Amino acid sequence: MTDVTGSQHRTTETHTYLPTQARELLEFAQAINGIDVSARQSGQTLLVGPDGVERSIPAELFEVLEVAAHHLALGDGVTIMPNAAKLTTQEVADFLGISRPTLVKLLEAGEIPFETVGRHRRVTLRDVVAYQERMRAERRAALAELARDGLTQPHTPGAPSLRRLSETEG
Repeated sequence: MTDVTGSQHRTTETHTYLPTQARELLEFAQAINGIDVSARQSGQTLLVGPDGVERSIPAELFEVLEVAAHHLALGDGVTIMPNAAKLTTQEVADFLGISRPTLVKLLEAGEIPFETVGRHRRVTLRDVVAYQERMRAERRAALAELARDGLTQPHTPGAPSLRRLSETEG
C-alpha cells in the first residue's frame, strides 16, 4: 500500500526487523536516549527523511522508535504487528508463556475471544493483549489484598510474614 507521501507501508502484515549494522544502531540508540525529555513531551522531535523533508514525531511514536532502536542495538530483532493481526494458537501460547493445551482451555472457557478458520482457531493480537492486561490487573489486586491481609493479621511466631522489600534490604 502506498500513502500520500509515496512511501510504502504495511497495514496488516507482521514484519520483523533484524539488526544489520550494530555500531550505527548503538550510536543511534545512544543519541535518542540523550534527547531532552521536555523536547519529547512537547512533540518537537523531528524526523528528517532521506528526501530531506522534516516531519514532527508525536511523543508516543518517538517512544516506539526509542524502544526499537534500543533492542536493535542490543542485537535483538524487533517485530511490528498490528493489533488486528490474527495469531495461531501456538503463537498466542508462546506470547503468553503458556502451553498450547492450556491456551485451548482458556479459549474454550471463553476467557479469550477467537474465531475458527476451517479447523483452526485464530486470535487477534488485540484480544491477547487485553487478556494479558486483565490477568496483570487481577494479579496486582490479589497481591494488594495479600499485603493488606498481612498487615492486618496478627503475626504468629514461626510463620512466614510479609514485609516490605525496603525492610528486608540492608
